[in-house]
Amino acid sequence: MSVSRQQWSTLTNAPYYKEKFALELKIVLDEMLTILESGHSFVCKVYQYKHFSNYTPSTIYARIIQSKMFLLDKLDPIGKYKLFLENVEIKREPNFGVILSVKKPLEILKE
Repeated sequence: MSVSRQQWSTLTNAPYYKEKFALELKIVLDEMLTILESGHSFVCKVYQYKHFSNYTPSTIYARIIQSKMFLLDKLDPIGKYKLFLENVEIKREPNFGVILSVKKPLEILKE
């Protein structure tokens, strides 16, 4: 379940809860959906820490999570991404990166 920005603590800065970052994530999610729809049963996206040397691992994770929240709150009127993201695991792998992976095969997602 997504928590809107208005429900966050007043101490929360949420610098990545913005349309710009949500649209970047939307491109990644659309690519993942396209790969699944082309017949692949598994897809993942990896944000390797070594490719984001200007950011801490926590910042990379926060950017993905806040982008996801903005996308669901503001840019998903028909619930397409909500349904898909319910089946995407966002996991931090220490010393490696953040991984977005589909938890269920596409056939299950279509049911």
